[in-house]
Amino acid sequence: MQGLAAPPSDGLPAPSGNPQTKHDYFYEQRFGASGTFSGQERAQALQQANALPAARVPAAVGGKGKPESPAPNGLQPPVGVWKPLGPASMNSNTLNPNQDRSYGITSGRATAVVVGANTGRIYLGTAAGGVWRSDDNGASWRPLTDDQPSLAVGSLALDTSDPTDNTLYVGTGETNYDILPNPPFNGDSYFGVGILVTKDGGASWNRLGTSTFGGYTSASVGIGALVVSGSVLLAGTTQGLYRSADSGATWAKITVAAGSPNTRVTGIVANGNTITVVLSEAQAYFSASGVYYDGVYQSLTGGAGGWIQQGTGVFPAASTWGRAALAIAPSDPNTLYLVITDGAGLLTPNGMFKTTNSGTLWAATAAQPPN
Repeated sequence: MQGLAAPPSDGLPAPSGNPQTKHDYFYEQRFGASGTFSGQERAQALQQANALPAARVPAAVGGKGKPESPAPNGLQPPVGVWKPLGPASMNSNTLNPNQDRSYGITSGRATAVVVGANTGRIYLGTAAGGVWRSDDNGASWRPLTDDQPSLAVGSLALDTSDPTDNTLYVGTGETNYDILPNPPFNGDSYFGVGILVTKDGGASWNRLGTSTFGGYTSASVGIGALVVSGSVLLAGTTQGLYRSADSGATWAKITVAAGSPNTRVTGIVANGNTITVVLSEAQAYFSASGVYYDGVYQSLTGGAGGWIQQGTGVFPAASTWGRAALAIAPSDPNTLYLVITDGAGLLTPNGMFKTTNSGTLWAATAAQPPN
């Protein structure tokens, strides 16, 4: 929305009826004094807040550290009674149910979820609401990243070597289609700032890969898939596959499909040193030339190289692929599942496939997913 001119404000209540009118009103309330809206403003506000002395920004409202008691300037954490108002679903069918933006009962996007194998703790990532944690099987939740520079979560990965389930890696930036400007056709994927990592269950965070994945700008790289295997990290992004062999300190871009410059990696699974990835939604880059790199590829060297394409002759033609997702069965690491959407309209499935021998042979599942 950056650069969008503000419509005149008449101070009237929020409009009802036309979804486009509601959409415009939503952003009108968020325009700055310049009459434009910039996604940078939250990040700048956080930087300014963290630069203030702790006593001037009480910890209760997101400042760093605890305010002095009593605070020399008289500021104290706010006291009041609050009640939860959400998250709650909304009915968007205000007009013709076949009209655009009329999706029925909806809520915000939940982009990733992981469950600790040792504790049962649940971590949930959201499109623009950060990371949330539940220690009681989802009965209650608390936010963990409200003070981080990006609340856009594309992926989550637990370090399985940590028996406390406290070590969590967060790939920020969505890969819902793409992050602008490559290509500039999706307006609701939010920007990221690389990878966030916590080793204490979300009490504190560090950033990884800032120089590789960018800051909170339109040039940032969205991270939609993340795998941790010891000190090796693999990040599937809007600009291809990245690998770190030193727990995220340094990163190298890995060529999965020869000739493919920036094909989006939308899924990664690991079984020891056997790494399987899926490339999908490449039509935006290569439809003009007729070259498509969508497919499943596997490396036996921990993702360092030696990629071999799988499922040739079994999967649909690469030119028909939309977004594809890859999953590994917790009960058997040799069993993988692949689901592919239709690249033409993303309205119907292109197929679901399964392998029980870690990718040597793939076959369509007996039951195919509904629309």
